[in-house]
Amino acid sequence: METSASLDAAQWIRKAAKQGVKEAQFELGKLFGCAMFEGIVYQRLARKYMRQASAQGHDEATRFMKQLRMCVLCGWPDARRTCSLCREVRYCDSACSRKHWHEGGVMPREGGAILEDEAEPHMHACRRTHVRGRQ
Repeated sequence: METSASLDAAQWIRKAAKQGVKEAQFELGKLFGCAMFEGIVYQRLARKYMRQASAQGHDEATRFMKQLRMCVLCGWPDARRTCSLCREVRYCDSACSRKHWHEGGVMPREGGAILEDEAEPHMHACRRTHVRGRQ
């Protein structure tokens, strides 16, 4: 019953987000980013809705987008490189990419929260390395 109610709420939030309500876009971005749907994180959709809310001037969404553009390892504010497999984590240069791939570790995010899978080497946490046929 609770799952059905939360899915109904998410559908209403999605309708409001499609109509351009920045609060709804922000909330939908948070829902996709924190594994509210069947325990799966949809980073691409989280970024999409956060970007839309940020473009409309939502302060929290703007801070979140800045955080997404930071190097995951050293915290450089405008990291241009991404993981070539999953395209979900950003790096400032190839040295940070290589180090994070083999050794792991991350900069603490706003609020000091570090997820357990973020601290392990990215070669073990990257979703794309676990695709069938790839070892």
